[in-house]
Amino acid sequence: MITLREAINSKDFVITAELPLWPPRSRAAFESDLRSLAQVADAVHLGLDDRADSGVAPLAAASVALLAGIDPILHLHGRDKNRIALQSEIIGAAMIGVSSLVVRRGDKLPSMLRGRVKGVFDTKTTQLLSIANRVAEREEFSQSARLFIGCMVPPMRPNEEWEAALIQEKLDCGARFLQTRPIFNPDLLREYASALVAQKITHRARLLAGFPLLSSLSSARSIGERHVGTTVPEPMIRRLSDAADSRAEAIEILAEQVEAAATTPGVSGVAIVNVDDVDAVVEAVKLADVVD
Repeated sequence: MITLREAINSKDFVITAELPLWPPRSRAAFESDLRSLAQVADAVHLGLDDRADSGVAPLAAASVALLAGIDPILHLHGRDKNRIALQSEIIGAAMIGVSSLVVRRGDKLPSMLRGRVKGVFDTKTTQLLSIANRVAEREEFSQSARLFIGCMVPPMRPNEEWEAALIQEKLDCGARFLQTRPIFNPDLLREYASALVAQKITHRARLLAGFPLLSSLSSARSIGERHVGTTVPEPMIRRLSDAADSRAEAIEILAEQVEAAATTPGVSGVAIVNVDDVDAVVEAVKLADVVD
């Protein structure tokens, strides 16, 4: 099994994709989805669902992925767990052989749950990065599981005075790859990546561009519910609504985004998110023709 760390250090461009853990399904169905994504993806993200639905526990899903010979990228955030529980989960991940993590503070609870469920949020991203690195340095895990740790970053158009202080702090705490929140504009990605290159951030960490799969018009319109602060541009909405086959159009859009990222200096790969159609992801990546 090739890990994300190995892929990102040996390939010009890596493909990663989310495998949703909700709604729950049988192990056989989950393994089938894993095998499908493995046709085009170097690693699979687990635990990205921010809707607070009770799906499969990411650590359990990661164990299934490892047994299937596919590198899982385990996502952890502090919305639902305190730092004691998060540290235990990181130790458990290292014990079973997980080597790729994305850590984050976590988004707010969905509006329907506010007042009924309480978010934790006692651990900042930098604190969680430090915890993960302390686990990675423990003698019992340092040889068997070298954790490759990433964090989320918001794509933006930096001005000339931008010093990326928060990103630098995250790198100092141990982040070794950065994943953008969902992005739709290739020009914005180029500007952002160019700023990271200028700041020499890409010398310290690899950048993955986050692209959502807009598998239908309804998924495009509801994407903000899953990714706070993200909206689909109206021209893209119109493109989907005017298409005779919205699924085929969504595949074409994703393929274009992947191709654009592959030719953007400073971008090492993509993270395809919002996946509710695994086969569409496979088709899009094959259409983009960027897989070695």
